[in-house]
Amino acid sequence: APLVTWSEGVERLVPHLRTLSDGDVWIAGGGLLQQAVIAAGGLDRLELFVVPELLGEGTLLFPPNHHRRGLKLRAAERLDRGVAWLDYDLTAA
Repeated sequence: APLVTWSEGVERLVPHLRTLSDGDVWIAGGGLLQQAVIAAGGLDRLELFVVPELLGEGTLLFPPNHHRRGLKLRAAERLDRGVAWLDYDLTAA
């Protein structure tokens, strides 16, 4: 598929993506982008990779916000070096 650049904001991107019928869309980015997509109703599933490393400090997975969503575990798998893959469906708050 051709590369498409979008500059009209997440609020307009999500309804546009919902009109497409050619498969899943992967959103890769930081917590601010992920949170904006969740707030716009554009994320149905969330895959997390947990790396067994205690940092003691660092960046939050998602920035503080007023949105609340539940997660329902679909699948989990243990990967090499103790990494865990978690696959969640997003549910209502």
